Amino acid sequence: MDKTTYNILNKLSSSFGRSYSIHSLTTELNKDDRKTYYKTIFDKIKELNSDNDILIEKLGRSSIIRINYKNYDTLNLLSQLELMKKRNLDKDEELKLLLFDIDSLFRKKFCHIDSISIIRPEKNKILNRAEFLFILKDPDNEKSAIRKEIFGIYELMSDLGKMHNMKLDYLILGVNEFRGLISESDHNPLKEMLSSQIVLTYQENYWLEIKNLIDRGMRITSAEEINPGKISEKDLIYNLGRFGYKETGGEIGRGTEYCIEMIITALFLQGDARRIEAIPIILGKNLERGRKPIFGLLIFMAMKYSKAGKLLAYLEWLRKRSENEKIFGAIDLMTRIGIKPEKIDEKAIEQKFGLYNGN
Repeated sequence: MDKTTYNILNKLSSSFGRSYSIHSLTTELNKDDRKTYYKTIFDKIKELNSDNDILIEKLGRSSIIRINYKNYDTLNLLSQLELMKKRNLDKDEELKLLLFDIDSLFRKKFCHIDSISIIRPEKNKILNRAEFLFILKDPDNEKSAIRKEIFGIYELMSDLGKMHNMKLDYLILGVNEFRGLISESDHNPLKEMLSSQIVLTYQENYWLEIKNLIDRGMRITSAEEINPGKISEKDLIYNLGRFGYKETGGEIGRGTEYCIEMIITALFLQGDARRIEAIPIILGKNLERGRKPIFGLLIFMAMKYSKAGKLLAYLEWLRKRSENEKIFGAIDLMTRIGIKPEKIDEKAIEQKFGLYNGN
């Protein structure tokens, strides 16, 4: 794959939900490489269009270009793109060794992994950390086997973090959870990952999944990364109301919609004790209604922002008042990977829980 093809496909495949004209694409590519010329881009786009790898659609005076996911040869091209991006990471010897271990160990040990991606590798490496997305096959008849693999992934990633002296954060999702998060209108961490990931293993599986979602008419959008601790007061109040916790006084204006896992993390990070005590109420209400959270995502967020001990303490408190199997599963997982619950004010939580009647 030549450099121009690489740059075009890389930009288009990492910009879910955004449309580019040839002119705007050239402008974007020039931000990264000042030697990218309009004619070079134009000629390459014509070539890719004639090969049916991209589609060109007229919109007014502009020609909008997008990847043709219906063409299976294009999926092979995107898989090659991921391999090239992965090879570019080899310049960092420490990261290269970590990725070698992940590629070799996980392929041998686990059979339900659909793909593994690394997220924002250059940015995170500066902070001596690495972030990963695991997507697992989740057939209904193999739930116990998948649960065993999830435990194994946590244990192996913990060992690799110690071996490489690096903080490793990893989001593990079943393929149905992956589809659900992509289709949500809420801002969520998965959407933040889409535009900044490099698929490390089973690249064909990843792009085939994206193709299938698009074929079903699903609109996939990416999002900028947001620190939950910086979610605005207006958005926090609005989302607390969405998830069943309405504070007294003042009207609730409409705000940006965030997933419940991000809002719970925001409560931990922003440090308002009164609101933190509302976490069991929010979890209880939404679990009773058969809603989220996705506990894998909630645990990922808590571990990423060093709040896992707090989360475990609130889950253990909630377990005494709920028989929801998802709570038991999350506690079991967190306990098995060595997380210790922190001390919480159970009396204050009890009072607030009683005030809201747990509904």
